[in-house]
Amino acid sequence: MKLRLRDICQVQMGYPFRSKLERSDADNCVSIIQMKDISEAGCLSTEDLVCVELRNTQDRYKLRKGDVIFKSRGHLNNAAHVAEDMNNAAAASPLMVLKVIGQKVLPAYVTWYINQPSAQQQIESMARGTSVRMISKADLEELEVPVPSIATQKKIVTVAELGQREQTLLNEISIRRKKLVQVSLNMMANERQRRQV
Repeated sequence: MKLRLRDICQVQMGYPFRSKLERSDADNCVSIIQMKDISEAGCLSTEDLVCVELRNTQDRYKLRKGDVIFKSRGHLNNAAHVAEDMNNAAAASPLMVLKVIGQKVLPAYVTWYINQPSAQQQIESMARGTSVRMISKADLEELEVPVPSIATQKKIVTVAELGQREQTLLNEISIRRKKLVQVSLNMMANERQRRQV
């Protein structure tokens, strides 16, 4: 079964800031997710979020566990899943926040599907603009999403997460191997130099 994104998610724009974000240390400050906080792999980084003071922040902008954040501008329009509770955080426009409605889909599955080549092709055909590509809210809501059973969605998400973890470990192994080779070669060079002296 295929459904339009509008049938399974409420899509809303991120908080519309009118000027540059100003860092704040106020007790009521809100951590802001920006485009740069979503990697090309669709991972959400919360380590270096800008915390700003927002007056009269509407509750609808607050991020919650299970939300999906979509990058509506730029060369890559991918998504990230909010897998943990976000303590007083919001997404900045031009990000969009997808809030799953009903029990037909898992948020992690929606995120996974949006990041797949088949969905990215659909999204690519929706893009407007020449210098800065943009996906409109109305167009995104038309995205067709295949919806298997919840059990199948869970399996897909689990395998995808294991694949991502494997890739992360392989990258770490590659970096450590490179460092080991560099250290070994430097030791060889220094040893040879000592012998010559």
